[in-house]
Amino acid sequence: EGIIIPALGGKKISKVTEADLQRFLNDLSGYSFSQLSKVRMTLNQIFTKPRKNHLILDNPAEDLTLPACKKGTHRALTDDEVRLLLVVADEREDGLYVKIMLYCGLRPQEVDVLQWKHVDLDAGVIRVRQALKHKTRTIGPPKTSAGERDVPIPAVLRRDIAPSVGAPEDYVIMHDGRRLSEASRYRMWRAILRRMDI
Repeated sequence: EGIIIPALGGKKISKVTEADLQRFLNDLSGYSFSQLSKVRMTLNQIFTKPRKNHLILDNPAEDLTLPACKKGTHRALTDDEVRLLLVVADEREDGLYVKIMLYCGLRPQEVDVLQWKHVDLDAGVIRVRQALKHKTRTIGPPKTSAGERDVPIPAVLRRDIAPSVGAPEDYVIMHDGRRLSEASRYRMWRAILRRMDI
């Protein structure tokens, strides 16, 4: 829903067409099969009840087809992709997000809720103590006990972090004065990939 609502939330439900939904799904090409299947299922659920209540004649999500998607495990970035990604990150205000993931190996759900109180530049570590829960959108401890860890900050990243340090309770990555939402993260990644021409 964090992706669907920003894309379709401005339209009346009776005005959404199958073409709108298929176009939206096609824009997610490259996501995993699991993710795309969940999005398609959610779309179908959104329109099922209005159809049953005779608010719309048909469910426009019934016959959607999945675009090209990834199956199996993710692959590692190539050296050329890493270099290009860092060039693009240097051009963007939110480039620190990319660098923390790349240099420290944090997951998106961990960077989303990373606060400055977890960044210890004196010790040279990021203390991973919380993550965004995918289903509930709430903040809690990492999925496993091994998820709570202290990750070294490479010197190259420390130089980028130092000028940006904020109040302890502030989030490291902010958008419009708030914590980065899943929808904002999605738009950020799409913009980065467009800039990388991927």
